Amino acid sequence: MFALTLVILPLYAGGLYIGSRLFGLAKPSTFRVICYILIGASALLGMPALDALLR
Repeated sequence: MFALTLVILPLYAGGLYIGSRLFGLAKPSTFRVICYILIGASALLGMPALDALLR
Protein backbone atom coordinates (compact mmCIF):
# COMPACT_ATOMS: atom_id res chain seq x y z
CA MET A 1 0.00 0.00 0.00
CA PHE A 2 2.85 2.37 0.83
CA ALA A 3 4.46 1.69 -2.57
CA LEU A 4 1.23 2.70 -4.30
CA THR A 5 1.29 5.97 -2.36
CA LEU A 6 4.82 6.66 -3.57
CA VAL A 7 3.68 6.20 -7.16
CA ILE A 8 0.45 8.18 -6.95
CA LEU A 9 1.62 11.11 -4.79
CA PRO A 10 3.88 12.75 -7.42
CA LEU A 11 1.17 12.37 -10.05
CA TYR A 12 -1.39 13.94 -7.73
CA ALA A 13 0.93 16.81 -6.84
CA GLY A 14 1.69 17.39 -10.52
CA GLY A 15 -2.00 17.47 -11.36
CA LEU A 16 -2.64 20.00 -8.61
CA TYR A 17 0.19 22.20 -9.83
CA ILE A 18 -0.87 22.10 -13.49
CA GLY A 19 -4.52 22.64 -12.56
CA SER A 20 -3.71 25.67 -10.44
CA ARG A 21 -1.64 27.17 -13.27
CA LEU A 22 -4.33 26.61 -15.89
CA PHE A 23 -7.24 27.71 -13.68
CA GLY A 24 -6.87 31.39 -14.55
CA LEU A 25 -6.57 30.76 -18.28
CA ALA A 26 -9.91 29.04 -18.83
CA LYS A 27 -13.28 30.71 -19.08
CA PRO A 28 -15.61 29.81 -16.19
CA SER A 29 -17.93 27.90 -18.53
CA THR A 30 -15.05 25.83 -19.92
CA PHE A 31 -13.76 25.12 -16.41
CA ARG A 32 -17.24 24.02 -15.31
CA VAL A 33 -17.58 21.60 -18.25
CA ILE A 34 -14.16 20.07 -17.54
CA CYS A 35 -15.09 19.64 -13.87
CA TYR A 36 -18.39 17.97 -14.75
CA ILE A 37 -16.58 15.57 -17.09
CA LEU A 38 -14.05 14.66 -14.39
CA ILE A 39 -16.79 14.19 -11.79
CA GLY A 40 -18.82 12.01 -14.17
CA ALA A 41 -15.81 9.90 -15.10
CA SER A 42 -14.91 9.34 -11.44
CA ALA A 43 -18.51 8.40 -10.65
CA LEU A 44 -18.62 5.86 -13.49
CA LEU A 45 -15.23 4.35 -12.70
CA GLY A 46 -16.10 4.11 -9.00
CA MET A 47 -19.27 2.09 -9.55
CA PRO A 48 -19.19 -1.36 -7.97
CA ALA A 49 -20.79 -2.82 -11.09
CA LEU A 50 -17.57 -2.11 -13.00
CA ASP A 51 -15.24 -3.78 -10.48
CA ALA A 52 -15.04 -6.98 -12.50
CA LEU A 53 -14.00 -5.06 -15.63
CA LEU A 54 -11.53 -2.68 -14.03
CA ARG A 55 -9.68 -5.11 -11.74
